[in-house]
Amino acid sequence: MKALRLLIFLVFLLQISDVYSQNIKKGYSQLIEGLNLKNQTEQAELFLKSITIFDKAVLKDSTNSAAYFGLSIIYSVDNYTHKDYFRAWNNYQKSEKYKDNLTEDNIETLTLYFTAQDVRRRNKKI
Repeated sequence: MKALRLLIFLVFLLQISDVYSQNIKKGYSQLIEGLNLKNQTEQAELFLKSITIFDKAVLKDSTNSAAYFGLSIIYSVDNYTHKDYFRAWNNYQKSEKYKDNLTEDNIETLTLYFTAQDVRRRNKKI
């Protein structure tokens, strides 16, 4: 009976972990979409959704480097109506501090972000 309870508990933890990873991915996909928008109102709405996702992730795991990094990106966007460089820097420092805690899913998500960011950078006129 105890073995069955333990097995059920482990399956439950795996499912929570999967949902948690999907939320971080969703936060970054909204972040990327927001970065590509010119309309500041729509951008702010997407960023707010991402901030909510990242804040929840940090509440669940205060060592979540990917969530802190996402927050640092949002708060450092120049044309974001609620930019806050001090918050951006603070979140970046936390992401750097906990970078050893990145999971494979988080690394994959960050790779997607940096790939999308590289495309944006290359398409910018000098």
